Amino acid sequence: MKILSIILLTTMIFPFNLFSQKKCSEEIQIAIENGDLELVKKMIENGENIDCIGEWKQTLLMKAIQAGKEDIALYLINKNADITKVDDDNSSALFKTSFYGLTNIAKILLDKGVDVNQKGYREMTTLMMASSRNQLDLVKFLIKKDAKINLQCNSGYTALTYASNPEIFSFLLKNNANVSLRNFEGLNTIEQFKASLEEAKGFENQELIDNYEKIISILEKEKH
Repeated sequence: MKILSIILLTTMIFPFNLFSQKKCSEEIQIAIENGDLELVKKMIENGENIDCIGEWKQTLLMKAIQAGKEDIALYLINKNADITKVDDDNSSALFKTSFYGLTNIAKILLDKGVDVNQKGYREMTTLMMASSRNQLDLVKFLIKKDAKINLQCNSGYTALTYASNPEIFSFLLKNNANVSLRNFEGLNTIEQFKASLEEAKGFENQELIDNYEKIISILEKEKH
């Protein structure tokens, strides 16, 4: 189940729901996807609503961040785009910085007062998502900004148990991540990773197999 969850988090399958109020033009959404900053600027200057809503109730800022277009995101923030909105999955602009590890954008949003521990998709925090997507630099930054390391999502996973990268796992462990917390199945950290290892073997994913074996080895050493 956990590996399937990670696959879903990687692809981020959203519900297909459109929101009609202040709807974004298709042209500006395509411009953002293509990374065309100049066209985005032109359209905003010509009256496109900077806080318009597109598919899945995403704002232009969310779309730019989710697409990894940092320059467009910076432009929109500097033009006072609303940084507080959430989409159909209750995910904010900050949450979406975890997709491509946009640490600079995360810093700006936090400096503007966004809550580092706000929860989004599946009651996950930005730290959890950054951990699941192997964004080490963003993980380190969020911890420095007092992200709560032991919060749990609606399935009982933490930033630690979302990790599939041994380096991220070790970093979180050194920062007092709790290995005793249990998920919705009642499994503690080492039990979760042993279950994930078996799933990885079923998928024949050698990279995940190697990573989970390293993580389990780290946990076994911690017990002694």
